[in-house]
Amino acid sequence: MKLTTEDVRTIKYEKRLGYLFAAFLLALGGIANLYYLVTNENTEINTLLLMDLLVVGLCVLVPYAMNYKYSRDIKLGIKTIKTVVVLSKEESIDYEAGSGTLYIPVLGALFPKIWGQEMKQVVKYMLNIADYKYGVTKEIYDGVSEGDEIEMHYTACSEMFLGFKEKS
Repeated sequence: MKLTTEDVRTIKYEKRLGYLFAAFLLALGGIANLYYLVTNENTEINTLLLMDLLVVGLCVLVPYAMNYKYSRDIKLGIKTIKTVVVLSKEESIDYEAGSGTLYIPVLGALFPKIWGQEMKQVVKYMLNIADYKYGVTKEIYDGVSEGDEIEMHYTACSEMFLGFKEKS
């Protein structure tokens, strides 16, 4: 099956770590250059250029090596689909981190603006498939029941999980 534009966007989003790592290496190389120039009175430009060449070479090779499979997935443009059985469904209430201040019931009743803010509740929908729980959207959760088959989409090369789709 072909990759959708949303699948390609997801794969490109995963590639960002390779680029961030290269930027971090480049920043460290710049700091090392500055340290070398400040601490040495006799700066050898050949040594400095050699070190810079090695750092830039690493900054080119590292993202290529880290993102090779993702780039290959985008180039191939196909995805793998596995059909699995939903063993069980689970709905739970979770709380959004950082959404509330310290809630104290007694002080919350007396001073609701300061101490009365409770944390925001979020409903999580989980499907148990092959003894592993996957978080899904409400639409997928409501569309399947226990024992139903569902499609799991993966990229062809890197086998990155892309999402669920109800079996048609």
